[in-house]
Amino acid sequence: MNTIWKAVIVGAALIAALAFGMATAALFDVQVAQSDPEAPVTIDLTRLMLRYDDPMRGMSGEITIRQVFQDALWWQIMDPQASEETRAEAFFIVGVMQEGRGTELTQAQYDLLMDAVQRVWGPAILAAIEAELQ
Repeated sequence: MNTIWKAVIVGAALIAALAFGMATAALFDVQVAQSDPEAPVTIDLTRLMLRYDDPMRGMSGEITIRQVFQDALWWQIMDPQASEETRAEAFFIVGVMQEGRGTELTQAQYDLLMDAVQRVWGPAILAAIEAELQ
């Protein structure tokens, strides 16, 4: 028996074991935890949020989730009523978002970010982002 057939048999056995476990959980109505509240929230920052076109002013473009978040965070940083801890955390999140295509945030950072998004962009954008992340 060659190596490919052995790999196929092992793969099939793993899939069967997974299916058996899921069937058993469904049969006995076992509640399976979906997520850990302390787990980091992963966000794809390149997703398109808004598209605008204003030919009278010669403006058009697209706004990504990264731009929405950065607007909200910079507003939070510049807010004179925000605490120093909040400003520092917002500045840290802006730095993390500069690193690449996606980012992982803790639940506390995510809550701070969503609060800032609601204040700057409003409930419609907040609902769209939360629907996108679900």
